[in-house]
Amino acid sequence: MKIIQIITKLEKGGAQLTVLEILRNKKDSVLITGRDGVLKPSALKEFKSRIYTAKSLRREINPVDDIAALWQIIKIIRILKKEGPCLVHTNSSKAGLLGRWACFLLSVPCVHTVHGWSFNPRQNPLFTLIAVFLERVAAVFTGRLIVVTTEDERKGLKNKIGNRKKYALARAVVDLKPFLNKKPPSNREKLFIPEGFAVVGTVSNFKKQKAPLDFIMTASIVVSKRPETIFLYAGGGPLMEEAERKAEKLGLKENIRFLGWRDDIPELLAAMDVFLLMSLWEGLPQTIIQAMASGKPVVATSVDGSKEIVKDGINGFLISPGKPAEAAEKVLFLLSSSDLRKKMGEEGVKTVEKGFSIQEMMDSLEKAWTDVRSPLKEIGFYYFKK
Repeated sequence: MKIIQIITKLEKGGAQLTVLEILRNKKDSVLITGRDGVLKPSALKEFKSRIYTAKSLRREINPVDDIAALWQIIKIIRILKKEGPCLVHTNSSKAGLLGRWACFLLSVPCVHTVHGWSFNPRQNPLFTLIAVFLERVAAVFTGRLIVVTTEDERKGLKNKIGNRKKYALARAVVDLKPFLNKKPPSNREKLFIPEGFAVVGTVSNFKKQKAPLDFIMTASIVVSKRPETIFLYAGGGPLMEEAERKAEKLGLKENIRFLGWRDDIPELLAAMDVFLLMSLWEGLPQTIIQAMASGKPVVATSVDGSKEIVKDGINGFLISPGKPAEAAEKVLFLLSSSDLRKKMGEEGVKTVEKGFSIQEMMDSLEKAWTDVRSPLKEIGFYYFKK
């Protein structure tokens, strides 16, 4: 059976990287995505004819574009359906809803991966009500709701999205070979890090979800107490300029490096002493998994998938979201003890070696793809046999 994956945009994010890993490991799979995204050119080069573009598919809500994107997705699936049996696997909120409605109209079986729900407590309550309602309706004719964390399943059931039988756990991961047992670079001159300085860093986009301004505030508190500390921020996004202005205003020009999008993430992680992630909400953050594979202790907010990976006091520390002072306290504590950093780093490696392999992800997905009914049969099963 051909697996047709759909994702809104090939930007640098955990969901997107996972989708590309599935393409690499499932040779009879294809991908439908929007026309934008920094990963799109390299993906087209690697997978060529296995990538289809729905030009109007984009993250922003726009009724005209969304209807056009739905029609484009329907046309592509209809063509692929003629080649033989297929199953659609949607990812992310926008592609998840449009893709599953396309499957309903075409009577094609579908599954959906929840990389963190589209609703969270920090959003407008009206938006949350609408998002939950749309997810509830789509879940009725969705064959499987695949979650990357048990927290996502708990949230889904709490909001009456699907029933317990529909849920399947498949932890989203990327290839960890470049990170495991990577030795730190012999010098940090390329990153302009003075000798003897500690390095705290993150790899994430500059969006509200990742709370980049909280990262800047944490850096300010740490530097005020330990000036010989450099902070690295690898990533890009809409809040980058604001973060740069805030860092300059706080006098952090010499202590923080805004690196933009990078392809040398293993080397960057190897150069860090502590990994810091200040997210307000999450799915399953690949950067934490990569940092742990690199043997780095993690300080992260206690949200969603982050709290399922970080064992507080064992492989890192969990802190409250929106609390830079709390984060700074844990970072300073880690920087004060190389033995503790080493011990937590070793525990982090053990954590990701146990349950975060691509083979385990693919095995879980193969099970989730099995025996999925068509949308109409799913509706009948839901209403008459639940």
